[in-house]
Amino acid sequence: MGLSGLFAYSAANDEDIPTVLALAWAEAVLNQADALDTAEKQHNANLSMLERMDYDYPPDEGASFRCLWVTNHTFVWMVMQLAIWVEKAIADDAVAPPFSANLRNWRNALEHLNEALIMDSEAIPDPTRGSRQSISEIGSIRFGSVGGAHLASFATTDQVREWVRLLL
Repeated sequence: MGLSGLFAYSAANDEDIPTVLALAWAEAVLNQADALDTAEKQHNANLSMLERMDYDYPPDEGASFRCLWVTNHTFVWMVMQLAIWVEKAIADDAVAPPFSANLRNWRNALEHLNEALIMDSEAIPDPTRGSRQSISEIGSIRFGSVGGAHLASFATTDQVREWVRLLL
């Protein structure tokens, strides 16, 4: 049964709140997936203009990267929140995202990114911090090679949309 089928929110019924929150995150994730696709297209277009030395290139070369980074980072957190609230609202393993392990690893890596060693536009595990670092689970995060791929590639936006539509 999907989230919409369970949706019967009443202010007097606290048991419905996980479903309401799951539905809210599901709707927001679909919107954020669109925003992420748009940000990625804009960034890739800007990279192409820069490579061609196109004079129409935006004056702030880093703006599209910053937008893509924040949009992608937010997407990871939103999908994670959706997975958490879906699990609470629907006690059924069949609704877990097929990419949940990758999602959890990326969420952890982003949460603890400040603990990584950043060199040559790449975040890698810091050898001085020990072996239990979140970024170790994904290997590294490359900041400079964003063209054509999401920064946090736990799943494509289409895979996430497909999972959300199954829930709804």
